[in-house]
Amino acid sequence: MTLEEIIKARRSVRIFDQQVKFDHEKVTRALELTLLAANSSNLQTWEFYRIQDKEKIRQMVPLCLKQNACRTASELVLFVSRRDLWRSRCTWNLDHIADLHTDPKRIAKSKRYYGVSIPFLYKNDFLGIHTLKRFFYLQYHHLIKKPLINWVTKNDTRIVSHKTMGIAAAHFMLSMTDQGCATCPMEGFDEFKVKKFLKLPKEAEISIILACGLAAPEGVYYDRTRLNSKDVVFEI
Repeated sequence: MTLEEIIKARRSVRIFDQQVKFDHEKVTRALELTLLAANSSNLQTWEFYRIQDKEKIRQMVPLCLKQNACRTASELVLFVSRRDLWRSRCTWNLDHIADLHTDPKRIAKSKRYYGVSIPFLYKNDFLGIHTLKRFFYLQYHHLIKKPLINWVTKNDTRIVSHKTMGIAAAHFMLSMTDQGCATCPMEGFDEFKVKKFLKLPKEAEISIILACGLAAPEGVYYDRTRLNSKDVVFEI
């Protein structure tokens, strides 16, 4: 299929065919492509957890509010935001700078970015001192009318990480569609109970749970409807 055909073919499938054998290697391939997704500052604040065991999927059903997509899924993939790992991701990027650049100026700029700029935006402390530093820094630059990223609180960069998860999920769903598989992104789940059941780190935040499988004939509940482009696309 062409990209346009893949996008048009992708649907949120609510019921999967449990009578046919599912190839879990297709999820593996889709996740490999997902890792190529655009993400903020290449920090890659993501983790992906796969659930293939039928009994664990069964136990997940009530935690996902008894959705049919979860009940009939061949596999569940959790897209998890790990904003808390920004330090190790910075270190990873710093370690790879020399592999990407030969220009001394570009290397120096990248080192400043990951060694100074990212820590300034992401660092937090119990007393909130770093948050205040960012606030006053931004206020000063607003006064002199200099454009700047308006990230002040920890929640600001938390949102950035979840944006990354959305982009990654789109890559995954389209890749699965290209392989003839179906997915359903689920936001209806009890995050606290899911994290406890799967023993995920307390810092982890589940952004989306993707149910995967082969679509059953009755899997798509209704025709897709969208707002007209003239209602949401504007030229300025």
